[in-house]
Amino acid sequence: MAGISACASFPVVAVDSALRPEAVEGQGAAATAVAAPKTVTESESSASASASMEPEEQVEEPAKKRKRDPAPDVGSSSMDGTDGQGSEDDKNDDGEEAPVLQAVSPPRQNALQRLVDECRVLLDGSSKSTQPPNSTTVSRIVALLNGIGPDDLKLGTVLDTSEVTRAAAFRRRDPIQVIGGNYLYECDNFTVAVFYLPAGTVMPLHDHPGMTVFSKLLAGSVHVQSFDWVSPSVYGSGGKRAVHSKNTKLVKKVLDHVVEAGCGTWVLYPSTGGNLHRFVAGVDGPCAFLDVLTPPYSEGRLRRCTFYRDYPFQLHRNHRFGRNLSAQEKSQFAWLRPINASAPPDLRIVPLTYSGPPVV
Repeated sequence: MAGISACASFPVVAVDSALRPEAVEGQGAAATAVAAPKTVTESESSASASASMEPEEQVEEPAKKRKRDPAPDVGSSSMDGTDGQGSEDDKNDDGEEAPVLQAVSPPRQNALQRLVDECRVLLDGSSKSTQPPNSTTVSRIVALLNGIGPDDLKLGTVLDTSEVTRAAAFRRRDPIQVIGGNYLYECDNFTVAVFYLPAGTVMPLHDHPGMTVFSKLLAGSVHVQSFDWVSPSVYGSGGKRAVHSKNTKLVKKVLDHVVEAGCGTWVLYPSTGGNLHRFVAGVDGPCAFLDVLTPPYSEGRLRRCTFYRDYPFQLHRNHRFGRNLSAQEKSQFAWLRPINASAPPDLRIVPLTYSGPPVV
């Protein structure tokens, strides 16, 4: 989910290191050599026979030539060892069969690391640009995020949510929203972050000034409401009640529906796509988001996260902007007023502990 300032709303926790499995390769095979049979002469044959007899049993007989055994057919049991006994060359000096070495396949590349590595190239210089990434870059990052699933960030194991769950249970009787967050990687050009919302939890309405945000729902379901500022800007000064403020501005609704895990990555841009949004986790279980934010939030005015309270457009029904709009059209607009705080008072951020493969 789109993040909040690391220095303000979302504390950054250290990424725990984990050992990276090393690939082991085995190779080599024993070469088999078959010795040629030795030719035995007539004299050697007679001498051998005479030596094996007792003196009184020796009998003079004409010598006979020793015949060679016929060569076995190719593929017979005497050549390939299929008689179940095995050849002598397949055994070591102790009479044991030599072990067969098998090549070990290299481990699957860490999907998060692959995402970071490619974003370093694709988003190089983003911190100095006022324009969103081009369509080719956007398509590639979307594809990378779509390739990351819940198995890459296992809730409760690789991504430890126990502290968030305990905090949410403790605050159950209070109107305080508890969510978890972790910045897995940060640099000048982009941030990769993960967020966890217990069932029914609300991520308050906030913005992403001058930023492009890629969001992938890894688990659960969430109700998304997002808005874009009306251009040119329309202010609420002169209205009644809560919207009577020069800081109140008009927005138009972009999204208002439930998103399920597996629906793919969606993108918001600096001025389109729902740059301001609110998330509400489904009541049946928690949800988890993986985000890429470019450029990242900063302490400067240009990219500081702001939270808002929204009010129905009808509270300023006499505003000239709505004079020619139908009731249905007016329902697509709302007034937003910034909260004068780094985060809403009813929001608590709890750091998530990540113990998966290190992202560097």
